[in-house]
Amino acid sequence: MYNDKKIPLKKTERSVSYGSPSNFKEALGIHKSLSRFTKIAGVEVPIIHKFGKHNLDEMPSYNLENPHIQDLFKNISALQKLKMKAGLQAMGSENMKLIMQKSGFYTEKIIVEKYKEVYIPGIGNDAIHKLNQKGYDRHQIGVKLGANYLQEVHIHHADPVLCPVNLLLNEGGDEIWALVTEENAIDYFTNALADIGTGTSVTAPAATDTELLGTPVYVGMEASFPASATTRRVDFKGSFGDGVAQQAWEEFSVRNSNVTPKNLIRATASKGTKAAGETWTLEIQITAS
Repeated sequence: MYNDKKIPLKKTERSVSYGSPSNFKEALGIHKSLSRFTKIAGVEVPIIHKFGKHNLDEMPSYNLENPHIQDLFKNISALQKLKMKAGLQAMGSENMKLIMQKSGFYTEKIIVEKYKEVYIPGIGNDAIHKLNQKGYDRHQIGVKLGANYLQEVHIHHADPVLCPVNLLLNEGGDEIWALVTEENAIDYFTNALADIGTGTSVTAPAATDTELLGTPVYVGMEASFPASATTRRVDFKGSFGDGVAQQAWEEFSVRNSNVTPKNLIRATASKGTKAAGETWTLEIQITAS
């Protein structure tokens, strides 16, 4: 994202030894950063980052004391647990993180943009919502309107190894294969057929879920979505205008809008409560690896 200010989150050091005859050691600094602000029409807008199902402020580290690693140990075999412990002790947490296999079908990010809705001559009421539906991004809206109406960008990150936020649902997985094999050659997840939704339940996802559990509200896709240009990832995005889904945003899904819709995933992540006079967008990035 251009015009985004980046603030370093963490610095780690690794000692690299080159051995005899120089016995030279060099400390290699590795800087990691995430955008904490984005500038729209000259105004800095905060970007709030959260991680995993526990709504953490930072990605948890890969070490044996971390309670989230201990949670992970509950769900893996004794051999896997032994290998992971040995790897962490021998290689260090930062190196171990680099080689951990991220696999499966999982939500990579859930992005919510929160706008104060506005009337604009020539566009009318709900101007932000209308521009979102046409496919304008936040920077393009700021340029077109010459002003900033974006209040906050809330990004939820997932790591399938350490802090997952969702499951591929059984009915969604079955629908994928039905479409691949043309057992079902109608109900695709296209711009015209895909819906994106939010609900109020904080219940953890289960593979047997077939719907959002608390007051589900769905909208259709913005222009140019779904987008699948990124390797192994597909992005779905919709805009919820003033008066739509004015409730707590706690759970999320993508479905196809056939007679009996099939939900692809269900994810839980706290995004706050949408108030009157606001337009929020919801983007879900799904990765398969």
